[in-house]
Amino acid sequence: MRLVADAPDELLDERLVEVRNRVYVRSYRGLATMVSVLAAVVIPVNDFGIDHSIDFLASQRQLIVATAFALIWITAALPSVVLAWTSPDD
Repeated sequence: MRLVADAPDELLDERLVEVRNRVYVRSYRGLATMVSVLAAVVIPVNDFGIDHSIDFLASQRQLIVATAFALIWITAALPSVVLAWTSPDD
């Protein structure tokens, strides 16, 4: 499955190109939804009624860095994962 998601157009037939393009749209729509929900949850919690002590800010910074790295890995792997989930079982 990963080869289909990463292969250039010249190596795939029309059906596989269409499947791959549909998977890219579906996966990045899902990623945009996840980022939007995460932002909708994190921004209000960050602005209202939170203790802004040094320990909290350090842990919050670590959480932001971990989330950024997770989003980078998700962005790279998401089309292959969605293609594997949506392909029919053989």
